[in-house]
Amino acid sequence: MRILRVILVILAGLLSAPLTDLLGIYWMGLAPADLDLTGSYYLSVVIPTVLFLHLLMAVVLWKLFAREPTRNPVIYVATHVIAQAGMLNAFGNPTADIATYATIVLLSGGAVMGLFRYYLWCPHCALAE
Repeated sequence: MRILRVILVILAGLLSAPLTDLLGIYWMGLAPADLDLTGSYYLSVVIPTVLFLHLLMAVVLWKLFAREPTRNPVIYVATHVIAQAGMLNAFGNPTADIATYATIVLLSGGAVMGLFRYYLWCPHCALAE
């Protein structure tokens, strides 16, 4: 049963890479016409969509993450970073863009999963410190 949970978390991480791009495309369609999305693409598109996706996954997969509040979120974020970097590499993006994107995914995923771990999945962990 434990291996099934890990497989589900890995699948969610793999699915997050194309979902991030789809959410980014949707977000760019919703953005006001006068918003400069190309000048600060990472700040205005990537960071909000990745944060939203990680919040969404933390809520949707809370039962899987609550069972193993440290291991499963780490597996999810690592899988998402690897899948995102692989997908961007397959589309021919420059190495610096891949590294920036991977850093954003890693930091936002770590922040969201860390907050959820201490305050929702493992509340006694926050009280112990």
